[in-house]
Amino acid sequence: MKRLDRLNDASSKGDADASYELAMLYMAGIEGVEKDEEKGFKLFVLAGHKEHPVALCRLGSCWFRGVGVPKRDKVGLVATLTPHAVILA
Repeated sequence: MKRLDRLNDASSKGDADASYELAMLYMAGIEGVEKDEEKGFKLFVLAGHKEHPVALCRLGSCWFRGVGVPKRDKVGLVATLTPHAVILA
């Protein structure tokens, strides 16, 4: 089984680390994955719901810069500085 298949399987079973790793692959468009920032953002959300700390910070960065989601700089700043205070939608 390829790494991408393992990550997809684990992510679909609720593995936050796998969701985060997949998000990074989609954001960068590496390892045979076509770049898709919207999908990457959604995977950060999945990991964030499991309180993955780095995914929560990445969500803030995405909102702040408008990557994969419409730009919301105030939400992004708050999410980056206090990621556990943000309600993930």
